[in-house]
Amino acid sequence: MSLAEKSRTLARAKTKNNGDTYWAIEDSSESGEAMLTVAQVAGSLNVHPHSVRRWADSGLLQCYRIGVRGDRRFNLNDIQVFLESSGRKRD
Repeated sequence: MSLAEKSRTLARAKTKNNGDTYWAIEDSSESGEAMLTVAQVAGSLNVHPHSVRRWADSGLLQCYRIGVRGDRRFNLNDIQVFLESSGRKRD
């Protein structure tokens, strides 16, 4: 499954009441593309969320800060660039 397909799968919201995970994907106002959360990126890449945060903080992976809390959001294209530059390939 490609990263794009995984992001679409993650975009499917489940009910919060059943204890299921609820993923909220926001659209970037400038590009109109889906923005992924730290948890979504970590799940797609099969890594710990701390790794995703560390890569973003070190500048290896581009992130966008949103809201008052400064939550990180990631553009799908930026993730693909990161994977290509790191030598990792995702199907």
